[in-house]
Amino acid sequence: MLPIKLKSKLIYNLIKNKGYISIYFYNLRLFVAKWKFVPFKILVKSKKKDISIYFNNLKKQNDYSDIFFSQIVKKIKIISFKNFSNIGIKKNCMLTALGCGLVKISTGIFNSFLINKKSIENMNSQTFANFNKNNFLFCVTGSAQINLMIVIYCAISSIFIKIIKE
Repeated sequence: MLPIKLKSKLIYNLIKNKGYISIYFYNLRLFVAKWKFVPFKILVKSKKKDISIYFNNLKKQNDYSDIFFSQIVKKIKIISFKNFSNIGIKKNCMLTALGCGLVKISTGIFNSFLINKKSIENMNSQTFANFNKNNFLFCVTGSAQINLMIVIYCAISSIFIKIIKE
C-alpha cells in the first residue's frame, strides 16, 4: 500500500505570542495560517477564515471547522518532544543559575504533564548556562502522528456534533 505523505510545519515565537502552521500533501500546499494562544483557546487565522480551538469546552464551538479542528487536536498522538535552552546573563552568575533553574523546573512540569496526559515515548530536555554572554535561547522540537482513518472519523463525528447542537 502506498503511504500517504502529509507534512506539517509548526513555528511559534513565545515572546511575540505568534506562530505559523503549514500543512502539505506531498509538495502541494493545503493549509497555511498564523496562530496564537489566547486564554483557554488557540486562535488560527487564515486568509479565508478564523478558527478557534478551545482546550476544554466544546459547547462554545458552533462552526463545523472549529469542532473538526478541536477533534483533530485531541486525537493527535505525540511521538517525541525535545526542548533545548541556553541562558546567560553576563557577569551575573547567580541570575544565570536562577534563570536556568526556573526554566528547568518549568520544562520538567510541562514534560510531566505531557507524559501523564499524552503518554509520550521519547522525551528529552536540556538546559545550559552561559556565564560569558547575554543570551536567551529556547528551542522546542517534536513529532506527532495521526492516522487517516482518525481524520475521517473526526470529520464524521463533527458532522454529528454539529447536527446535535442545532
